[in-house]
Amino acid sequence: NFIAHCRLLFCSGMVALCAVRTSESRGRHLVAVRSVTPGELVLETAAAVPPVLLPDLCSSHCTRCFRAAPLSRCAKCKEARYCSVGCQKADWACHRGECSSLRAVRSLPVEDGRPFSCDALLAFRMMRSSLHWEHLLRSSREVHQRIASFCAEAGLIDLEQLDVFVDCLSALPKNTILVSTVQGTAVAAGLYPSICMANHSCSPNGVVSFSGRQARLRATCCIKEGEEVCIAYVDPILPVWRRLRVLSSDYGFECRCPSCVDPSAELDKVVSSTGDVVLTSHELCGTPSDPGFRDVVGDRQVRSKEYSLAELQQCLLDLQPLHLQVLALSVQAFEAGGPDVLEHSTRILHIYRRFYSRCVAAPLARQLLAHAKALHATDRPTDCAAFAAEAAAMCSVVHGEDHPEALEARTLLAQIRYTS
Repeated sequence: NFIAHCRLLFCSGMVALCAVRTSESRGRHLVAVRSVTPGELVLETAAAVPPVLLPDLCSSHCTRCFRAAPLSRCAKCKEARYCSVGCQKADWACHRGECSSLRAVRSLPVEDGRPFSCDALLAFRMMRSSLHWEHLLRSSREVHQRIASFCAEAGLIDLEQLDVFVDCLSALPKNTILVSTVQGTAVAAGLYPSICMANHSCSPNGVVSFSGRQARLRATCCIKEGEEVCIAYVDPILPVWRRLRVLSSDYGFECRCPSCVDPSAELDKVVSSTGDVVLTSHELCGTPSDPGFRDVVGDRQVRSKEYSLAELQQCLLDLQPLHLQVLALSVQAFEAGGPDVLEHSTRILHIYRRFYSRCVAAPLARQLLAHAKALHATDRPTDCAAFAAEAAAMCSVVHGEDHPEALEARTLLAQIRYTS
């Protein structure tokens, strides 16, 4: 029946308009069980075990709800911190097995961007749960032996549990994602096996957001029945060489999407977004002072199709760091405010629209709302209404209509319409 058809492994009581399929070329993946419209909820699921707060936030955020707030420490370990007695009581069932060894476990290093302390605690919570993990995809066990030995020495696990613990650790790299706030800030690492069954695409048709600990996968465009549902494992705005490196090192595969295989398509996006900024604001970007630099960029923009593959790859290596530098400086200047805030906001949107043109993305939705607010502050109601409407529509697709940013955009739009 429909419920059996839609059910995904490891998740109880979840909403699902997708099912698991397996093929030789795509491996285990998700497909839509009926036609899905933009913004529609494809999959909603809770974490398989309680998520773990990221190490950098342990002193400023609640261990239970992940909010930044005044905190009280656990009287025993002095490591876990809570915003209220309610959060501490709710977390005790999880924390009591970790309390005595938490300080030692949190001293584990972060390597290649992966916090080993989060892995250790998630693996421990997997061991203590009643769920079965035999169907989870796993990575090499060898890289996790060192973490397991450290946790045994710290008293988190017994020596006879070592093999089971390593087995749990090996399942984490391919089944965990970062839990983020409504503002898009990553706060915790969580085990979401069903979400992680969605394959990667640099031009995805789905996007993941969070409501508390609930993960929600929404469609960003129309998805036909039987069509694969994909998400982006890495930010599409990153340079192609960086995307390929992260996907290879962290996920163990090489992306073969058009923008990763053919650098000419990526070059066109980089030059059009970077080149325009270089030509209009050479000083701000911190670009090379060579007088012929603008001519070179312009030449690449016109003749990019005539370059060989090797030359195109070199163009990307030259221009993509510049592109990110332009974006970073514009974001900093925009956040600092001042008389040029609209100029910097326009520049950010110009780059975002290029790189998120084929997928609805939270950063673009967020910047559209920020741009609308900047226009409102400078008394430009017509332009403000247009951007607020676009922001409201995109936020509703990415996060759902009840999301705070979607509500803020609709409120701003209603205010503009009421006063004009």
